[in-house]
Amino acid sequence: MIKIGIFSTRQYLEEYEVFNNTAGEDYLKSIELAEALPILIPYESNKKILKEYINICDGFLIPGGNDVDPSLYGEFKDDRCGETDIEFDKYQIQLIKMIMNTGKPILGICRGLQIINVALGGSLYQDIPSMISDEIVHNQTNARYEPTHIIEIDDSSFLYNLFGRKLEVNSKHHQSIKEVGDGLEVIAISPDGVIEAIVGSAYPIYAVQWHPENFIRAEDNYMKDIFSFFINECKK
Repeated sequence: MIKIGIFSTRQYLEEYEVFNNTAGEDYLKSIELAEALPILIPYESNKKILKEYINICDGFLIPGGNDVDPSLYGEFKDDRCGETDIEFDKYQIQLIKMIMNTGKPILGICRGLQIINVALGGSLYQDIPSMISDEIVHNQTNARYEPTHIIEIDDSSFLYNLFGRKLEVNSKHHQSIKEVGDGLEVIAISPDGVIEAIVGSAYPIYAVQWHPENFIRAEDNYMKDIFSFFINECKK
């Protein structure tokens, strides 16, 4: 069975005075639905252990989470930027680069797209409503598995092969790509210009700004095709 390493999120639990490494259940179930085995990769500074995780996994999923520290792309932190953890950001960037040395596929979702972009030299808008536009709600208040706006997809991309030119997506973020990182190509945008998906031009990176995993709770889980596509790429 194909094994997918999922980057954990890391939170400090004050009540128990311990750090908690977790992964959202929707990510786990979406990987399982695509007939692959999810494996949680906890925060780990020991490169030898990280290499073992990389060796046993066939592909990697980088999920959503907190904002990326702006100092990593040469900016001061704006008041509208959310909570950040620069050491955790640096750890994830290191892990991304270690994986890229192996040629194994990477799927990024929301923050996953953003940290991939920063790892490859790109930058982010720290707050979409104040820096781009407030025409489209990118931080929806309705159920996370309900679509909230349309995106337009490049006709040469894997997303076009799955969904066609236009796709309804959910949206739960306030940051997005500003300058695109080295070796990355934009393949989908929203009507207000927010970059919604990227791929690697010479490396198997696939990343989306919305949350396809949440559609596992919807009556029509049409986003499952993204995970099936990714698992097929990992089989190669």
